[in-house]
Amino acid sequence: MADPKAETILVSILIGLVLFFGVAELFLRHRRISMFYVLAAGILYGFVAVLVRLTMTHTIAHGIGQIHWLTVIMIVVASVVGGWMVQCAYSCGPPDLVIAGLTVVDPIVGVVLGLSVLGEAGPDFTPGIGMVMCLAGTVAIVGVVLLSRHHPEVIERREQAKRLRRELSSETPPADSATLKTLNSTREH
Repeated sequence: MADPKAETILVSILIGLVLFFGVAELFLRHRRISMFYVLAAGILYGFVAVLVRLTMTHTIAHGIGQIHWLTVIMIVVASVVGGWMVQCAYSCGPPDLVIAGLTVVDPIVGVVLGLSVLGEAGPDFTPGIGMVMCLAGTVAIVGVVLLSRHHPEVIERREQAKRLRRELSSETPPADSATLKTLNSTREH
């Protein structure tokens, strides 16, 4: 079983992250950066997975009467904020990027928290295993970054934004309000 302080540490970090992502979203909302939303959701969901595991382990060992309600509340809050971030990511980026990003970020956060905060590495964890895990994580992250830059939908949005900027710079009014919305949604690239 994990150190009892680990849950407190994780909940404290999670509270800070929820506040940070909430404030950052207020400042970045107009930019519509899908990678921000994907990373935020993945990080929050990684914490949710670890805290659910800790809560279930604690409940099985000590009964439901000993449940830490702040942890349960933060699981719900992080799940709701993470879900909202996922929907924002879908609204401003390709679905492939959202799925790929969540598939990579969420487990990486869970593994890092398990190894560092919960001490789940165990005696069989060697530097070689750690290096292989880091290499696999790096490959996955690079794949998501490349997907975010070279996805056909992203390239198409970039081209639309360039055309629209040329139209706007030549003093020609944009075709319609949908064109302006496209320009705003492509500013992240």
